[in-house]
Amino acid sequence: MKKLLSYLYGGQRWRFAGTLLVTMISNLFEVMLAYVMMQCVDFAMEGSLSQATSLALWLGLYLIVYFATDYFAQRLKWKTLQNAQTNLRNDIAKKCCPCQATASTRKIPAVGWLCLEISVT
Repeated sequence: MKKLLSYLYGGQRWRFAGTLLVTMISNLFEVMLAYVMMQCVDFAMEGSLSQATSLALWLGLYLIVYFATDYFAQRLKWKTLQNAQTNLRNDIAKKCCPCQATASTRKIPAVGWLCLEISVT
């Protein structure tokens, strides 16, 4: 398990830390969304329309920031996982076929990996 975790943060420590930080911020915005919706319901129940435009603007701004943060967190997470998968794949290729260059292993599609596994066994 320790070895597999090293692929997540080994060589990409800043990206891994950034992923954790942005994901926590995104989760905080998601929890705050319940509070914002509660405020909107309370505002609608009071029936005062004097502050409706300012509330709508703040709600729109909040939703834009929320979705942008969530999108950025998802992209960063998938990029981190993709790099970890590439590093793991390169290490497996080095163990199985020490003669093959690691630069060429990135260009092998999934079908090529299946053929490589069949030819090795």
